[in-house]
Amino acid sequence: MSTVVALIPKEGHEYKVMITREGARLSNLIQRVLSEEEDEDFNEDITVPEIEFKTLTKVVEFAEYHKDDPMKPIVTPVRTKNIEQLVCKWDANFISSVKHPNSIIELAKAAAYLDMDSLLDLVLASLACYLGDTTPHALLTTLGVQQPSIEEMKQVAKEEAWLFEWSKS
Repeated sequence: MSTVVALIPKEGHEYKVMITREGARLSNLIQRVLSEEEDEDFNEDITVPEIEFKTLTKVVEFAEYHKDDPMKPIVTPVRTKNIEQLVCKWDANFISSVKHPNSIIELAKAAAYLDMDSLLDLVLASLACYLGDTTPHALLTTLGVQQPSIEEMKQVAKEEAWLFEWSKS
């Protein structure tokens, strides 16, 4: 039985990412695939079509580090802006190395897709630290989202009235 598994990202086979079986088991999705094939000598690639190469390499980096040293649970609710107060130094450095907000979102989506709870917890805790007391306007600016005009907001309220029904009760 092979000790490594090849993960194929969205970009295809030429961007194959290798991960040890121990690291791969941090993903509940991959663990299910591997356990289904346990009787055979499973040497096939596992395609993860929802994850881009760059993000997948970060996922593998996290998994390989934590395969022998599981991440400690993060205390919630998050009441600090400093991720280093919540997690070990390696995890803080790891998540801080993901600079762009879109990359953090992609990492969260990858963790959710792979059913990788510890990575998802880390990403969400870092977002909670970052967003702490951020204004909605600052958040929209950071994420590159244009704030809707008053006319657009009125149109949404008219077309999607059911969204606002809870406030009338």
